[in-house]
Amino acid sequence: MTIRPFLPACRFDLLFLRGRGLLSLLGLAGCLGSCLSSAKKEGLRNAAATHAASSLEEQEELTALEDRWAVSSRAERLAMRSDLESYISTYPQTRSRERADLMLAWIAIEEGRLGAARRQLEELAARAKGRVLDDVKVESARLYRKQGQPQQALNILEPMRGKYLSESSRLLAERELVLSALEAKQYSLAVDGMRDWLVEGRQVNAAAAGEVPGFLARVDLPTLLSIVRKKSAAEEEASRHPADDFLYRRLVEELAQRIILQEKPQEARELLAMAPSWLRAGQFGDELSLLAALAADEMQIAGRTIGIVVGAEGEVDNQRSIQFAMGLMRQLRTSRGKSQELTDVQAVRLIAQERRKSTTAALGVLSGLGASILVAGFSKEDANQASSYAKEQNIPVILLEEPDASLSDYAFLASLKSSAEREFLQRRFSDMQVVEGQGDCLSFQAEEQAHERLLHWKSEGISRIALLMDAPCAQRWLGDARALGFAPEVVLGLRTTPASAFGWKAYEIRSGSFPARRNAPLELKYSSDETQPLKRGANWYSALGRDVGVLAKGALKSLSGQDATDTAKVRQVHQQLRNSLLKVEADLITTSARGFAGSQILPRQLELKELHESSE
Repeated sequence: MTIRPFLPACRFDLLFLRGRGLLSLLGLAGCLGSCLSSAKKEGLRNAAATHAASSLEEQEELTALEDRWAVSSRAERLAMRSDLESYISTYPQTRSRERADLMLAWIAIEEGRLGAARRQLEELAARAKGRVLDDVKVESARLYRKQGQPQQALNILEPMRGKYLSESSRLLAERELVLSALEAKQYSLAVDGMRDWLVEGRQVNAAAAGEVPGFLARVDLPTLLSIVRKKSAAEEEASRHPADDFLYRRLVEELAQRIILQEKPQEARELLAMAPSWLRAGQFGDELSLLAALAADEMQIAGRTIGIVVGAEGEVDNQRSIQFAMGLMRQLRTSRGKSQELTDVQAVRLIAQERRKSTTAALGVLSGLGASILVAGFSKEDANQASSYAKEQNIPVILLEEPDASLSDYAFLASLKSSAEREFLQRRFSDMQVVEGQGDCLSFQAEEQAHERLLHWKSEGISRIALLMDAPCAQRWLGDARALGFAPEVVLGLRTTPASAFGWKAYEIRSGSFPARRNAPLELKYSSDETQPLKRGANWYSALGRDVGVLAKGALKSLSGQDATDTAKVRQVHQQLRNSLLKVEADLITTSARGFAGSQILPRQLELKELHESSE
């Protein structure tokens, strides 16, 4: 009988074993062992072949996914989520799934599933090694940045700078470092990171080159200027990488655009002095040259000189500057008329510069011409520029409008704070509609809006309105109200003078001896004598011009009257004048206070007075 179980390589004839005894049994055992060993080997070969086929299929599928990922857009990568999850479900135990897990973590971050991304990355970090672990670190940094923690991202990425990474990992890490540094406002680090990112062998990386200009737009102007200074001063190296030239040119171009946009004359002059010749010959050359010309000379002291910026963007603001300048000039002319004993050195000189490109540029011209006390800011925008100039240059600047930011050490506010009149009235009346002049109040659109509001208030039975605006605008509102048969009580603000409220029950806000009416002090009544400080009915800005002239002149008395060009001496004089402005005292019109009294805001105590026809 021949036995053929599962041992295909063995045959045994049992009859042959009869009578052979123990020796025959031992032979049988050896033969069986040999047959079993052969079967096991064949089974292992079959299993290995099956596994190899499976592994090859798995690798081919993963490679296809990675190839798709490498050339896909963001939207296409997001759409790969289901394919990647299917791959992991099919091959849950494979080590290659780390690559798929990493791609899924990227998708989770982009989709805003940050908690899921965090869990995936933590699991990956526990089992990943080598380059996969480096990629996990980069994605973890990206997750921190997306969570608003750019410094934590930098803590991961900075130690990786210079480490040997795969090309794709290096580019991703360098881009992420730039973004994290920008968000952490570490602008110098961001620019250094851009340089690393741009380097690709001896070439400039095209993808990085496309994004760097947009990233440079997020770097602040002082950092741009500082970096360009250093790079311009550095000696050119023969072995310099093309990425250095590319980045330097983009830095200079971005700085030029920013200087032109923000109208910075001093910075324009400095850039033209240190930048290469191609900048002057290029698209920004003419504008930079024009802007640099406005910087005039370096700040200097030319005797006792006040500088004023006249003109403004809007018609109303422009009129304010003219009215103020007239009051200031009248006061200085009055002083000279009464003080013939003053020598030319002792006299106070006034110089004016028209606001063209910007208030900053005009102030630069005035300080270059020797003005040591500057006056500017008849609108919110101009006040912001003037306040910044005072802070940057440490020169006394008197503002006529409150800036958005708090006053720097060298900025003084001669007018009211923006909310002063409104807050004063709100403490006195609870049922008042307040109208504050904004923009061009004489435009057709403003007139339509005023008409609609007056109609609404009339239908609502409003009994009292306050007009806190310039006189022409207030007169327009009163005329429209009279035409509508709407006759509420009217409160006129300080800027409303000399608008007439004849025929109305009216009140006026007063500060000091302003506004001047028929019963005003003798020195404020109308006079044809141009040595008088003000005429009756003078408006708020001409009165302010008079008061600023008195205070500035008093502060300038502390100067010797001699010229100075040395930078240290000029700074010393500006410091001296700042201190003098804080302490100077004089009789003023627009306030009962006698000066700034140690503050940078001229104090005022507002009052409310009822108007009668006899006082009109």
